[in-house]
Amino acid sequence: MNQRKLSNEITLSTKISPTSHAGPVYFECMLKNRQEVLSTAAVFSGIFEQSQQDPAPGFVDGNYTENVRFQAINISLADTHLDVPLFQILGELVPAGGSFLVSYNPISNNSRVHKETKQALERGYPPVATPLGYLLFLAGCGMGLKGPHPTEDVSGESTKLQGFKALHSEERKRKGLSLVRELHQFIGTRPEDDELARACRTRAFATIEKIHSESG
Repeated sequence: MNQRKLSNEITLSTKISPTSHAGPVYFECMLKNRQEVLSTAAVFSGIFEQSQQDPAPGFVDGNYTENVRFQAINISLADTHLDVPLFQILGELVPAGGSFLVSYNPISNNSRVHKETKQALERGYPPVATPLGYLLFLAGCGMGLKGPHPTEDVSGESTKLQGFKALHSEERKRKGLSLVRELHQFIGTRPEDDELARACRTRAFATIEKIHSESG
């Protein structure tokens, strides 16, 4: 995961600890530009466990920061399209049958992604149609998305989305078709037509198209 490219200009700089024994390990992902300058904060931090043993398959569980700084320059991972490759790299850590949990906190760093995720879930929209849920789907962990998942965050504001990686292609196809039915129902029955609703419908259509392309 260290030194993986997110773009031609940006790579990941990842610190992992501990590194000497089995079990969950803590990690932090910073951004690094061509001048070897690191972002002032981690874009993702948390723990991961790559065990494939039942009853506790592997997982990634952490916090995503949408907005970071390089010295005096502010960077939005969503606006610069760095969020998708970041989550795809993180999704590689999750073994088949494992899960990916990510916190959303609307007061965290003035994050539009966190705020809109919370608002969409409060409306009852499918988790995969939310900004963070769609990132989990693109990370390969969009099966059986659950939200909200309570946490022990000190602010009392954070909750989590949890998505799962399919065990095998048959399960991925079966759950994908179930998700398509859920998204068609969402698209056909929700009357809201504000910016949040339109963005969630766009993600729903994109999810349906990707599922069909992968199963076709």
